[in-house]
Amino acid sequence: MVNSPFRCLLAVPVLASGLLCQSALAQEISGATTALSEPATPLIVSVTPDYTFVDRSNVADGAASGKSGAQTADLEIETQIPMNDRWSIPIDFQSANMFLGSVPGIAIPEDIDTIHLTAGLAYQFNPAWSVALTAGPALYQFDDVSLSDIGIAGELRVTYVVNPDLQFFLGADYEKDGKYPVLPVAGMKWKMNDHVLFDLRITRLEADYLANDDLSFFVDGNTDYQIFRAGSQLGNQLGLPSFNNAVGTYEDFHGGLGLRYQFNPGLSLSAEAGCSFGRNIEYDRIDHHSIYFDSSPYAQLIAKWYF
Repeated sequence: MVNSPFRCLLAVPVLASGLLCQSALAQEISGATTALSEPATPLIVSVTPDYTFVDRSNVADGAASGKSGAQTADLEIETQIPMNDRWSIPIDFQSANMFLGSVPGIAIPEDIDTIHLTAGLAYQFNPAWSVALTAGPALYQFDDVSLSDIGIAGELRVTYVVNPDLQFFLGADYEKDGKYPVLPVAGMKWKMNDHVLFDLRITRLEADYLANDDLSFFVDGNTDYQIFRAGSQLGNQLGLPSFNNAVGTYEDFHGGLGLRYQFNPGLSLSAEAGCSFGRNIEYDRIDHHSIYFDSSPYAQLIAKWYF
């Protein structure tokens, strides 16, 4: 974490503001909600920082081999500004900061830093149906930034609310420089009864047992997917200049168990642990050059609050 003092400093005031938050919202379970109805407050800001530790595991590329782990510190800030009873402006800021263990002879960047900022329009046809379209810039590295380090990302999403405990959504994500420029977005949230809730998305599958109003336990599988640009000297260090400033995709798949505690109606904290598997880096513009890591344990902390 010492490689990113700005990131650590940013988290402190955000955390402090969250601890003071006492907004009266429906109980939130880090992407899975115990009550899915819209909050009465017209303007809500959602802040979600998280930290993930992935233990070191074996990695090899050609004749080179070694061990490499990962630490990730992410921050997401979301809001939806109402214009009237039909139209609103969704805004989403995401910062991902990853610190990897470099291995001599393998094109693993020491750190990956990205930012996404999107905004757009959302329209509520009626209490059941709504649609949202957002787009904006994506920044793939923080050092020596040029126009080639700025991409375009966006999302189209249609939501259908059957009742306060059941909703479905469908759409697509777009990122110009991604390994897969267009990815489907689909899922559902279903509070089956007072104790069981499902949050099922393509990027995250979660089932929750709600022990009481404050404590819940969950099992989940999720994906970490980041597009980045390697540093200007990475290729020179390997004797392969083609990796200098190369665009790559980092993927990590997690499966684990966790618990979540609701401190007040606007603040929750979750902790989980499990197995990281299928972790890889792919430079699809360099003959689809792929680097694969062995499976290893991971642990994650996520805070979520509204104000």
